[in-house]
Amino acid sequence: MFNSDLYENPNMFDMFQRPSDSDQTERDDDNNDTKSGTEVDAPSADDDNQGPASSGPSRRRAKRKRYHRHTQRQIQEMEALFKECPHPDDKQRKQLSRELGLDPLQVKFWFQNKRTQLKAQTERHENGLLKAENEKLRAENHRYKEALNNASCSTCGGPAALGEMSFEEQHLRLENARLREEVLEKKKIERISGVTAKYVGKPIGPSFSRFADRAPISFGTQPGFLGEYGGPGGAAGGPGVGAGGPGGGLGEVLRPVSVTNEADKPLIVELAVTAMEELIRMAQSGEPLWVTDENSIDVLNENEYLRIFPRGIGSKPFANLGFRSEASREAAVIIMNPVNLVEILMDVNQWSTVFCGIVSRAMTLDVLSTGVAGNYNGALQVMTAEFQLPSPLVPTRENYFARYCKRHHDGIWAVVDVSLDNLRHAPFTRCRRRPSGCLIQELPNGYSKF
Repeated sequence: MFNSDLYENPNMFDMFQRPSDSDQTERDDDNNDTKSGTEVDAPSADDDNQGPASSGPSRRRAKRKRYHRHTQRQIQEMEALFKECPHPDDKQRKQLSRELGLDPLQVKFWFQNKRTQLKAQTERHENGLLKAENEKLRAENHRYKEALNNASCSTCGGPAALGEMSFEEQHLRLENARLREEVLEKKKIERISGVTAKYVGKPIGPSFSRFADRAPISFGTQPGFLGEYGGPGGAAGGPGVGAGGPGGGLGEVLRPVSVTNEADKPLIVELAVTAMEELIRMAQSGEPLWVTDENSIDVLNENEYLRIFPRGIGSKPFANLGFRSEASREAAVIIMNPVNLVEILMDVNQWSTVFCGIVSRAMTLDVLSTGVAGNYNGALQVMTAEFQLPSPLVPTRENYFARYCKRHHDGIWAVVDVSLDNLRHAPFTRCRRRPSGCLIQELPNGYSKF
């Protein structure tokens, strides 16, 4: 079963012997050898002295390789070509190797090492820039944190550490502020509701005063301008609406009126809010409150109005005093955005200029509220104006009224006028303005429905 030659020839076991130290050194030299140099075979001294019959570890020793550094000229030539073409093809490498006396592989490896070196330099430069940018952002972030930690409240001047405040705490603070405003509003309404009942006919509650914030607004069958009941014109000074007393003449011209008394200001506020409610209810209503005449104009049905508003603001126009009511409404589309329209109505100079054919002169006596910063939402002012019609048969009409502007939740603006003649204690009033005004709805492309 066993081959006897294995025992007769012991040299056959040499194939299973471990490699010598010289073989391991040869492998290490091959791994550590750089590819950018010239590799030259150098025979060892043992190989020169041993004959062909020699055997043993010295016979299998590999030839050592010697590293050759490129000359300055070779490096310059290869760098010149690298600037023109970092990736030379095989033909270019062979031509360059013949000119420089190098092996084509040496040229190939030199270009590979050069590209790797250039890439490493570029990455180091980019890393340096990124580190500098990172340090800059860290410093800016630290500065912002310091500013937040040192922030102070603009109202009380105390510290306001917003960064350390939880979401629940912020929500509670906002809720407390809202409840505090509601309590103050309720106290104000309760304080003046008794005085208002004498003029309005019923006490004003919190829900009554905030009607405009909750009620959905609809323009009704024919939305737009609402004329007044017992007055000379709407908020925009529209023609053909008004109530005149008997006789003619200019009556009382715009005489200087004292600034509104502090005791009357709460009453004016409630009258304006109530007038806003009445204006919106009239805008939502169609027939039978508004009927269409033969000229296709919506005219107010006075009997239906007195039924819906039995305790209307101010005294009713009595027939035995010669009063008669005039009221109508109309709608139109205007090439102007609602903000500009509201600004014209709330600025007495612009209003009297735009409607110079109707308003002969006007003046703002007192501003009770300027509204929200940037617009006239919530603005309330006391005004006096003299209206005229383009006819010598109709006398001018002077009015002392409050104008109130409100922007509702659906984006519709409302401007309402209400007469304040009862507060002026005039001996005789030729005409008075019941709640009248206009609604302005924003349309696309800068248009408005007025």
